[in-house]
Amino acid sequence: MVFNSISDKLIPIQIKGVGKVGCAVLKNLNKNEFKVTEASDSKSTISDPTGLNISEILNIKEHEKKNLNVYISSNNFYDFLDTANRPNIIIDSQETKLLNSHNNYNFYEKILRENNKVIFSARDTLFYGIDILLTEYSKNIGINAALNGIGRYLQSNLELLRNKCLSFSANCHPVSTFLIELIEKGESLENAINFGKEKRIFEYSIEDELIAKNAFISINIAANAIFGYKYDSSIFLQNLKEIDPDLIRYRKAKGKTTRLICSAQAEGAIHLSYLEIEEHSPLYCSSDCVSYSFNLGREKTHVVRGNGVGPLQTALAIFEDLNYLKNI
Repeated sequence: MVFNSISDKLIPIQIKGVGKVGCAVLKNLNKNEFKVTEASDSKSTISDPTGLNISEILNIKEHEKKNLNVYISSNNFYDFLDTANRPNIIIDSQETKLLNSHNNYNFYEKILRENNKVIFSARDTLFYGIDILLTEYSKNIGINAALNGIGRYLQSNLELLRNKCLSFSANCHPVSTFLIELIEKGESLENAINFGKEKRIFEYSIEDELIAKNAFISINIAANAIFGYKYDSSIFLQNLKEIDPDLIRYRKAKGKTTRLICSAQAEGAIHLSYLEIEEHSPLYCSSDCVSYSFNLGREKTHVVRGNGVGPLQTALAIFEDLNYLKNI
């Protein structure tokens, strides 16, 4: 048995949802700074205040394709000293399920009242109550990953945005951008989807990705945070299958492109549509990033770029929040 005297200096984190994103976090976590004291998947939760064995968890989830209930024990032993009263940092990387948004909000609101810190990659809790969370617990939450890497900007500039922002637009669905870029090169949508599967870019079901459900959720979260209004369930979500591939290629041939553009107005209107845009537009970007443009009036605009497609990019956005919250 090996004891590590730096255990009291390791920051405990809990990961709720060890799926693609959770595994990406575990692979890239700084083990000299953090220890994972709890991890869960859809079937079970495992915990150890002295630190779980990250290598074993990754082997179970990625190679054995099993649930965490087969976890045996850690090969890393720490002397558990003075961490009992230290607030945990919880990473919510579970699948977003809007039907659970009310229950999840109540769950995390209780955790935040106890002075813990929460990083949201899943969007359901934010979808339900981002306005309250940012008002009451802004210093204890991270929303960077849930908003494609622009969450830190939104939190840092929230007062400015709430007072000055008249509208904003976003190219915030890297999956559709990835598919469109392949269609522009002559691939069919079916082939583009197969390429996406090979690269493991899909975090959710193909059907949800084709209607850009993530973009719909993200734009609603940002609009609620800035303008304070709740989502409109009547918003039309266009399926990428309905866009003529020849139209996509025609636009490309004349030096333009097609992107899913989401917009929100201060008075409460939200729109999502596949539009033709110029390649020098502030909303133009490839699938390795997203772009938001905030209209602050009097011809003043803030353009913010965030992370692109895939679990690794989401994990990198989580680490930005993690590095911020560890010092609070």
